Amino acid sequence: PRPDIVTSGREMAFHGITRSVAMRFVQRRLLKAVLGVVARPRLTLLIAGIFLAAGISLAWCRLTLSTDQDKLFSPKAAFFQSWLEFNRKYPENQALYVLVEAKDSAHPPPVDRWVALAEALTARLQAMPHVVNYVDSRVPLHRLADSGQALLFDPAADLNDDFHAAAQVGLLVNLWNAPGASPIEQILNFQFPIGPFALFAQRLAGGWNDALIHPDQPITLGKQVPDLIELNAKSPADLGYYMESDQTDPRRQILLIRVYPAQNTSASLAARAAPVEAIKQACAEEGQPFAEFTVGVTGRPAIEADEMRIADQDSDRAETLAVIVVFAGLVFMLRSVWLALAAEICLGVGIGWTFGWATLCVGQLNLLSIVFIIALIGIGMDYLVQLLMRYRVEARRYVRPAAVWARVFRYVSPPTTTACLGAAGAFFVSVFTDFRGAAELGIIASGGLVLCLLSGYTVLPALLVIFPPKLKVYSPAARYKKPGPPRSAARRIALPIIWIALLLAGIPWAMRTRFNSSLLDLQAPHLPSVALVSKLQTWSAVVLANDLAILRQAQNAVADSPLVASRQSILDAYDNLQWLQARQGEVPKIPWPPPTPVAPVDLPRIADKANALARRVGPGDAADALTRFARTLAQTPDPELAARRLSDCQKLFTDELRQMLAQLSPHEVNLAALPSELRDHFVYE
Repeated sequence: PRPDIVTSGREMAFHGITRSVAMRFVQRRLLKAVLGVVARPRLTLLIAGIFLAAGISLAWCRLTLSTDQDKLFSPKAAFFQSWLEFNRKYPENQALYVLVEAKDSAHPPPVDRWVALAEALTARLQAMPHVVNYVDSRVPLHRLADSGQALLFDPAADLNDDFHAAAQVGLLVNLWNAPGASPIEQILNFQFPIGPFALFAQRLAGGWNDALIHPDQPITLGKQVPDLIELNAKSPADLGYYMESDQTDPRRQILLIRVYPAQNTSASLAARAAPVEAIKQACAEEGQPFAEFTVGVTGRPAIEADEMRIADQDSDRAETLAVIVVFAGLVFMLRSVWLALAAEICLGVGIGWTFGWATLCVGQLNLLSIVFIIALIGIGMDYLVQLLMRYRVEARRYVRPAAVWARVFRYVSPPTTTACLGAAGAFFVSVFTDFRGAAELGIIASGGLVLCLLSGYTVLPALLVIFPPKLKVYSPAARYKKPGPPRSAARRIALPIIWIALLLAGIPWAMRTRFNSSLLDLQAPHLPSVALVSKLQTWSAVVLANDLAILRQAQNAVADSPLVASRQSILDAYDNLQWLQARQGEVPKIPWPPPTPVAPVDLPRIADKANALARRVGPGDAADALTRFARTLAQTPDPELAARRLSDCQKLFTDELRQMLAQLSPHEVNLAALPSELRDHFVYE
């Protein structure tokens, strides 16, 4: 039916093989290998399928996805070694942070609502030991006060006000320790200004009443005895909670809770993100009863978990879209659905082999190397297109597969192989950099390009030999048509001139390109954890030293720099100590005799004075508390026990006053005596 084509095909196949003797060593063996594939297409597909199944299985079991930014750099770099050492010593830098914000910053909720939410979040997270190692929500101020160093760690801007506020306690101490009647009786008789005194009187009377109606409970600060720190608190920061200004809106305040998630080394993406997701869910549930607040979660663990999830989802979507777009383009250009599908199948085989290659050579994907599939879809498909375009020409001229593929690889394999090896080499040289993210991408992509080319040299011929497309055959006239006259010199140089002109025109825009060193900008900007981290004050440099003189030199070097927004170090405590020592003349000198105990005979008189003060205070919570205390005191069945309980309240309150005034006269900075929540922020042990 087609004798001319068959005869011509045989002759050309013979001439092609004889001419191959003159080919270079590599191309000659490549052509023989391809002809072997053409001769055994089913065996070729079977072997390719076995390697594909092995690569996919290996990747499924062992290939992991890591969004850890620390794995993007080589630990051989000196600066990065310092970074890793800092993270090891100060794990708070790697902590997860719960952010609590008031929805209405102009009218923030009262302090007790902030505290209630912070305590609810802390209790819930501490009850999740399977996902949380440790929760740090506040510095315990009473433990800090026990060390006598509370004012040393005050912000410098607040130190003067806090000093004078503590000094004012001396007035209360003089009254409380006045000789004669018991302190309780004297303070009920004192003519305080009603406004400021009302809340204080309410707390005092409420605690005393609690001590009388619950005689079996121990006398504690904050319950039977008012906690002056809590009473004077105007912000959660005054109670030791971590408060910061919103860096995107300084008018807003943020309460922070540090959470250290349990580490999960499972290869499963979902399993490694599970602790962070559980923490997010718990925070959302605890925040629901507090409608006046918003609760969010950020920090490196949260960002990495979100990025791990979004990178997996978005890469799948991008890869699917890329495959569809490439397929549509191939159908349009090749005018054959089957040829386009065959190219996609070969590309898929090459990508499957690359997954096995990535597992064996690297073992994981990072934020950069995860895009290797997109690179292979774009670049690897180029080589398959070259083969297919030549195949369409030769398959319309000749019948026998050997004749077709001999000519395809005779003309296409040298430039295609050269281009592939050049691109693979360009990717591979990144392995010599300290940027591990790019190095791992180079290893995976370079091998992937070669494997895509190998798929085009094996799977593609085998597929098209078994299932050849239906292509329109060239007519003899078209096959042997003489070439037209060569293009003129003007037409030959027109296109290069256009490209050079476009290149020159684009130089001004190219010069605007800047290097962005922020790894945070690699993250998806719409993620809540990424948006929230911009609200936090972050550092750009850290000086670690065990010599205060070195720290002082570093601090002085940046003190007047316009590039430094703020700084913090243990030197602030030494500066506060020097400030306090210079003002010891302003500290009241208070004798501390034992407070006069309450006697049973004093109880009726104390009750009368409580009722009188209630009438003077006027209607309200303070008057109600004083009235209840007077009633309980008058009805007590055991005056001896009641007097003893009130005397114990006096003693504990006296100790609290003495401790507050002691903060005004610290002797030294004693890091060993600090609570671990504060000490670990400055000192590594």
